[in-house]
Amino acid sequence: MKVLITGGSGLLGQYLNKTLSQKFEILTCWNKHQGNCTNYPNLRLDLTNNDQITGTVKEFQPDVIVHAAAFASPILPPEISRAYVNQVNVTATALLARLAQQVSARMIYTSTDLVYAGYRGSMLTESAKLVPLSLYAETKLIGEGKVARECENHVILRTSLMYGIGLNHAVSHFTGMVKSLKEGKPVKLFTDQIRTPLSYADAARMIGEVISQLEIKGIYNFGGKDRLNRFEMGEILCKLGGFDTSLLIPSSCRDIPNYPAVEDVSLNTEKLGAHGINANSYEHQIKTLLSRLSY
Repeated sequence: MKVLITGGSGLLGQYLNKTLSQKFEILTCWNKHQGNCTNYPNLRLDLTNNDQITGTVKEFQPDVIVHAAAFASPILPPEISRAYVNQVNVTATALLARLAQQVSARMIYTSTDLVYAGYRGSMLTESAKLVPLSLYAETKLIGEGKVARECENHVILRTSLMYGIGLNHAVSHFTGMVKSLKEGKPVKLFTDQIRTPLSYADAARMIGEVISQLEIKGIYNFGGKDRLNRFEMGEILCKLGGFDTSLLIPSSCRDIPNYPAVEDVSLNTEKLGAHGINANSYEHQIKTLLSRLSY
């Protein structure tokens, strides 16, 4: 089976390269940085270049497109235009979905838990109210609609907060947090935003399992087992890693200018779990990650 991966040099993408290449013939695409893409068949893909996108899909003729590339910041930097975000998150997504339909490929699209309202309860199901509060979440939700309309054989994964060890150039918040705790430096963590965190490694494994189960179609919540805020995540990390919990400083997402204050987008993942696809617990993943770090 041939799998085209976009966003192949990102935090999730590099784990997708490692995991999916073990079972499938992959072509992984990157833009600014290559990361571990150099270890696999790869090419530079500019998501603002529609002709290049079309040529890549037509030439490779994938059976599956895993579209993990996106402009993913919840805050729009002044140097980035709304038009650019729309091109990357909406226009390119629609084109990839259309091309997937043309070459009879399955489209797997990584969306976000931030499409949900965040104030309508916890452990949300796929039918929960959708109220995106940021341009990122808004364009990802529009992208969902494009995928559903353009490609009959599609899977939309509403991903939760992801964490783990960044590979190569990709620096993750988790690695920075461990480094700070090791050096005795304080770490500020939100107490007022609840998610169901998922490790990059688990996410890549689970996407591989989705690819292998051809009957999976439609929208699925894609998160971890545990309902946690970031401060609680830090407390568990300190407990398992032997770090000083007094270094953790509680903070509010409302303290950050222009940050979308989403309160609770914890996900119910029973729908995906019915296919036997489940994440490991947060504690299990932290133990695994700490065993890989020299701290």
